[in-house]
Amino acid sequence: MYTAIKAGRGKNDKLEEWALGGRGMGAIITFFLLAGEFFTAFSLTGLVGLAYNSGIATLYIMSYISIACIIGYFILPKIRRYSKEHNLISQGDFFEKKYNSSFLGKLVTIVGAIAIIPTIVMALKGMGLLVSVASYGAISSTAAIWFGSIIVLIYTLISGLHGSSRVALVRMF
Repeated sequence: MYTAIKAGRGKNDKLEEWALGGRGMGAIITFFLLAGEFFTAFSLTGLVGLAYNSGIATLYIMSYISIACIIGYFILPKIRRYSKEHNLISQGDFFEKKYNSSFLGKLVTIVGAIAIIPTIVMALKGMGLLVSVASYGAISSTAAIWFGSIIVLIYTLISGLHGSSRVALVRMF
């Protein structure tokens, strides 16, 4: 937590700096940030259970992550340039500006917020399970979820993307 908070100290005086890291994260930091998002608690808990229950069907996860990375390699730099030119911060901003539709921008924002809820729930449940198992039951899953949520909330509010990228780097090593 200290490392995450320190990463954003003195840098987050503007929304662009907090939300986008000032658009200056660089390819290596961005790679670790995205890799850290791909390899969440789902990779450690849910994927193993799915592989045990479904066998070869689990390969679809590796396939869609690989395909998403390939598509992103070609599309994301163009989106980044367009967003930088027009000073856009969010996906909703992008779709509103690109397609000149306020409704589309709001719709993308709402759908994105709703769509991320299952991922957040699964990550928190996975973290709670991992902490509970690692502590041999000394720390309950519920307590771990609350404690972890509070820590993530604090460092995200204080340091934004800088803190998240620092946590992703630590998580990868």
